[in-house]
Amino acid sequence: MLDSFEIFKDEFSLTLDIFQSSDKHSVLCGLVGLKNFSGVIHKKEPVQIVGKYQGGESRGMFISAKESFKTMEKLGHVSFENDVLMLTEKERLQIF
Repeated sequence: MLDSFEIFKDEFSLTLDIFQSSDKHSVLCGLVGLKNFSGVIHKKEPVQIVGKYQGGESRGMFISAKESFKTMEKLGHVSFENDVLMLTEKERLQIF
């Protein structure tokens, strides 16, 4: 029988990558929000991220989507195609 860590190892790995490369919880909240967002976000568009998690709340105001998701872009989870923020194939395969 598999334990929770083995079942969700990709999600735990992603979370660890994010927290090791950024001290802002809003980065993770932004990625989860992006997966649930059905609109279009342009690279230079201002972004506000608000997320609640067990034990707290995270807020982030960013001058642009490029700035907001720079950690996710660096880790290969998002990209900008024709100035539009997109999840990469790597991220679309992750399950949240």
